[in-house]
Amino acid sequence: SLKDLQLTPEVKAMKAAWIKKQAKVFAGKHTKPDSEDPETVNHFNWYMATGFTLPYPGEAKIRPASDFKNRRAPKADLDD
Repeated sequence: SLKDLQLTPEVKAMKAAWIKKQAKVFAGKHTKPDSEDPETVNHFNWYMATGFTLPYPGEAKIRPASDFKNRRAPKADLDD
């Protein structure tokens, strides 16, 4: 897209890494709601929405996808 042409090489690389991370996080989980790590998903959504130009709220810099390990989502609270 035109927006992508305006990104610096560093931002393009970070975006590509996050898109790769997204594919890994969601792989095979289409039938398992909320099975992804919420911290990873929240950061990905924030960075995509802000064009990889703003740090996640409360953080000083944009974090690379490699900062996020493939953790599982917390177990559901079934006693409600």
